[in-house]
Amino acid sequence: MKSAFFNKKNIFFNLFLLIFGLFSHFAMADDYGFYSKFGQRSSSWNQDVKAGFAAYDRQDCSQALAHLKKAVGLQCKDTLVLYKMAVCSEKQENLYTAIQYYGLAAKGLKSLKTSHRYQNEIYENYGRALFKASRYDEALPLLIQAAQINNSFSLNYMVGFIYAKKQNWPESNRYLQQSLIQDTTGVPPSLLSKVYFQVGKAQAQQKNYKLASELIKKAVQLDPSNQEIKAYANQHLRAWQRLLFQEKQKEMMQTFQDFIGKEKEEKPPETLPPPPAADKLPPLE
Repeated sequence: MKSAFFNKKNIFFNLFLLIFGLFSHFAMADDYGFYSKFGQRSSSWNQDVKAGFAAYDRQDCSQALAHLKKAVGLQCKDTLVLYKMAVCSEKQENLYTAIQYYGLAAKGLKSLKTSHRYQNEIYENYGRALFKASRYDEALPLLIQAAQINNSFSLNYMVGFIYAKKQNWPESNRYLQQSLIQDTTGVPPSLLSKVYFQVGKAQAQQKNYKLASELIKKAVQLDPSNQEIKAYANQHLRAWQRLLFQEKQKEMMQTFQDFIGKEKEEKPPETLPPPPAADKLPPLE
């Protein structure tokens, strides 16, 4: 199971998390306007913050970090500055630095004077960074909260993955099943195949062989090169088909027996003529 499901380090998985879990948060918004009204402003670093925010909106993290680091070096501790530095650090795969900035930003977002979209986004971004750093216990509550806000494939997958690591299979399978009913556009087939495989095995354990067969076949279809999944399919699919056939025969036999039993119940009993009256019986000799 570990080779098919827990191989988190393959390039497609990391690329998927990076693209779909991070780039979507480079939203064009007037964050500098928010900073100018509610942020920690100073003439010493305002220009660097403005330039850093503009670079962030262009998804130019190198320039964004260069300007925002200057502001932080001048003692700027603004929450939006720290958050954007966290996102860009994660994009550059500096997970340790990203996690430090996310932690600081999370504290600041709780004390903002007014609402901001990052107050919701922090759960997914911070949780994902911790997940990628294999800090699963810290990531889990953040990702669960994020999944309640944004019920996406990647969030349900990560929560299901962590529960599987903890061998909490009921919760793992619940979240993995949720992941499969979300939009999976752009998910690497090799990753999607592993999710179908894991859910299929869970259904087989519950003796839901018809659904298990469909899921395992889908897993093989998505990634025919995965030898473990193919071997599992070759070992179990025919056996499940035989079991399903036997169950179908039992159902047909039971239906027939129920029909015969019902027919007997509905058939009127044979009636015998009433005995003669006692005074009409012949005397005993």
